This record gives sequence, C-alpha cells and structure tokens, in this order.
Amino acid sequence: DCEDNFKFLLVILVGAMPSAKLEKNSNDNDEKSMETITDSTDYDNISQTFLNKIFTNGKILDLLEKRKDNTAVYFGSVTELEPWLVARNLNVKYTPECLLIGNVLNGNGALNGTTRLSVLGKLRLNSTKKFYNSLRVTMDKFDSELIVSRTEKEELRIAREIKQLQEQAYQDSLRKDRIKEENRKNEEEEKALQEKIKLQKEQQ
Repeated sequence: DCEDNFKFLLVILVGAMPSAKLEKNSNDNDEKSMETITDSTDYDNISQTFLNKIFTNGKILDLLEKRKDNTAVYFGSVTELEPWLVARNLNVKYTPECLLIGNVLNGNGALNGTTRLSVLGKLRLNSTKKFYNSLRVTMDKFDSELIVSRTEKEELRIAREIKQLQEQAYQDSLRKDRIKEENRKNEEEEKALQEKIKLQKEQQ
C-alpha cells in the first residue's frame, strides 16, 4: 500500500517485550516450541524505555496523527518471525531501531526516473526531541516528492478512466450504427418484397 500509494512507512523494530513469545528449539526433537517472557531480565529494557518514554510521547503521537492519511506504521518485535525477517532485510543490527521508508526517485538504486522503496532516514532515539526532529525533518524533506508522485498517479488513473469511457462510447456508437444499418436493410428488403407481391397480383 505504501509503495503503490506513495506513503511514508515508519518501521519500528524492538527487542523482546514482556509477555512476548520467543521461539526456541526443543531438546526432545527438531520442532520449535514457544516460550513466554515474564522475567524483566529476559526482555529488552532499552526498547521498553523507548516505547514508554519516547514513541508514546504526546508530541510524537500528534505528529503521526497529522500525517496519518499518508503515513503507515509497522511495529514488531524481532523475537517473532516476520519482524525478524524485516530486520534482516533492512540490515538492522540492534534494537530498538526506527526507519522511515518511502517510494522515491532519489532513493538508493532509483534509475532512469523510476521509483523504489528506500530507507529515507534512520531516526535518532536518544531523546524525544531528537526523535521528533529527525522524523519531522525527514518527512518534510521527501513530502513534496511523494505528493507529486501521488498526484501523477491520480492523473494517470483519471486519464485511463477517461480513455476507457471514450472507447466505450465509441463502441456503443458503432453498435448503434450497425443496428440502424440492419434495420434500414430489413426495411428495404420488406418494401421490395411487398412491391414484388403487388406486381405479381397485378399481372394475374
């Protein structure tokens, strides 16, 4: 959705959280079993602090609320399979980690005017102020480009719809012309037949 609709994607990856489930290998066989984290020493305290004191800060939430129409948030703990795969794909080495991603022209690997999903910025997690500023500045930097891309996509969609309507109207016009021509031929044939019958009667 973010790639196709040119929205920001805020990726938040954290470590083990309280009551999160960890996969571990069973000693009895090769199957995996699930273990629940309950001891505070088992989970990522830094990730917990980030969530409690920075990400849930009112200023951060207000910014995301203002940007909600064009921003999606992906949150996950790397103790689970999908977030772990996401972290590996993004080369995340430590948690917590916050990355802002977008489908932009000037991202890494964008060539010949094509766009691709790229990491726009690695957000600073040292404090609420630094996190807020890095998020806002990165969004402001790429906002206009995404707006242009969304506008162009909408214009292309409208152009395709207009073309489809024009094509449909053309086909409808051809169909009506064919029907009109068939009716004309039928009327002429009917008239010729009636004249032939009339002529035959007059000759009798």
